[in-house]
Amino acid sequence: MIRHLNTLKNEDWFYRPWILLGTGPSLDNFVFNDWKDHNIVAIYDAYFACDYVDVLFVSDRWDDPVYGNNHYWRNDNIKFVATRNENITRIGEQKNIVMWDYDCEERRIFYDQDRYPCSNTSSLAVLWLGTMGVKEIKTFGIDGGKGVSKYVSEEYRKGLDTLPGGIDYDFTHENGGVFGHANILEINLIKQ
Repeated sequence: MIRHLNTLKNEDWFYRPWILLGTGPSLDNFVFNDWKDHNIVAIYDAYFACDYVDVLFVSDRWDDPVYGNNHYWRNDNIKFVATRNENITRIGEQKNIVMWDYDCEERRIFYDQDRYPCSNTSSLAVLWLGTMGVKEIKTFGIDGGKGVSKYVSEEYRKGLDTLPGGIDYDFTHENGGVFGHANILEINLIKQ
């Protein structure tokens, strides 16, 4: 049976401090050994910067030709892969998948589409942690602006090529939801 993401709050390890890893350039400064006492939530290829990840968020459709070959759920260095329910129906149940019932294309948490065009995967992670009672999150790679970390794969870079501006896509607008959720849920985001 697939578990819901929110059930992770019931596990003892959940109550350690949290660090959020995005795919922005400041991820290059992350040193895994310095953060072993934290729970690590990573967004997509940010997990390549780690020896181990507690929760990996992957929200894009797994039948997408760019991301479809990235079998994140098979990586033994990831405790849980959090994805939307429709992806689970494509691959079947896997031991480490937890689901959430949010679909970025159908529901927008922030209805101000000029400032928050969509709650992206990073902001979904912040939303989840905030609703679970987490009040402080340290971050690497949640930069806004242009550019990506050296850790991201060629497949991820190809995915960026499908966005306006390609590899020079500006994440400032898209990442607005990260800071919006943090503000509304009174989360202290600490950029490292």
